[in-house]
Amino acid sequence: MEFKQNKVFGLVSVIAKNSSWNSDFNHSPKKYDDTFFASDRALKYAVRNLMEQMGKKLLIKKWVKGIKDDRKVSMIDVMTSNELKKSIKEEYGKDFNKMFWEFEDVRQFGMVYDGIGIHGPVQISQGIDKYGLGVTYEDDLTGRMVFESKADSSKETRGMASREFLTEAHYIYDFSVNPKNVAFLKEIEGYESFGYTEDDFETLLEGLQYGPANVKSTQKLNCFTGFMMYVEMNDGENTLLSNLQGKIKLESEKLEEDVVVYDISNLVSYLKNKQDAAGQSIYKKIQVVYEKSEVEIKGLNEINESDLSNVLEVEVL
Repeated sequence: MEFKQNKVFGLVSVIAKNSSWNSDFNHSPKKYDDTFFASDRALKYAVRNLMEQMGKKLLIKKWVKGIKDDRKVSMIDVMTSNELKKSIKEEYGKDFNKMFWEFEDVRQFGMVYDGIGIHGPVQISQGIDKYGLGVTYEDDLTGRMVFESKADSSKETRGMASREFLTEAHYIYDFSVNPKNVAFLKEIEGYESFGYTEDDFETLLEGLQYGPANVKSTQKLNCFTGFMMYVEMNDGENTLLSNLQGKIKLESEKLEEDVVVYDISNLVSYLKNKQDAAGQSIYKKIQVVYEKSEVEIKGLNEINESDLSNVLEVEVL
């Protein structure tokens, strides 16, 4: 087991086409002013969902009765906080304080439970649609649900509803990984093995890359990760990177084959300026992964022509 020592800062793009990656209570894609956005929870849900299918143990699943015992249930019955506490104590006894770290979602995102507050190593921002040219359209639904009137016991058939889809959006998320958020645990007797590992980080990357496409529902069917870029700092490096999503631009004019251009030139300049200010090499690795059928990257040549080229790795899918 190798503990991770360095910080990581990155970007993930979730592309949504004729879908709704994150809807509000009115079944419409979330929006403020003229900008579509998506909650960090939408991406975390996709990551957790994939982790579960990978066989990872998740604490959040304890909230649904029956799932923790792998029993088939006929309905979703969510536990109250007291029921959850009782269930966990019955399963783990007084040792739960030393068992919570076996849950993958706790090791990634932390938790607040029964007086235990863990600020997770992994933090994810709101996703902002940087494309800005998508439009919504409405899909009316009809059903044949029979309802009984409380007033006169008569029955009537109703079931008209609607939902909205978005033609296209490119939600850009910032994410960061800071193993030092949980480093204090290893200093407590009996918790020496409680740290963020390189295996945990690889699991996170897999979740970010494949989680969105793995969530299959009518509204999320055409959602997937189109681009991911992350910067691993050298071990012990204290330089902080921030607002990476604000330093990437999506060009409005598409290339042939419906490909969108992601311009990372400003981001590259930012990374070079940070290293120049430090006066030494501060990056262990700069990884770029993108879906060639959907995305073209502008600005990679600027990395290749700089002193950052020796740490750049590019994966084209």
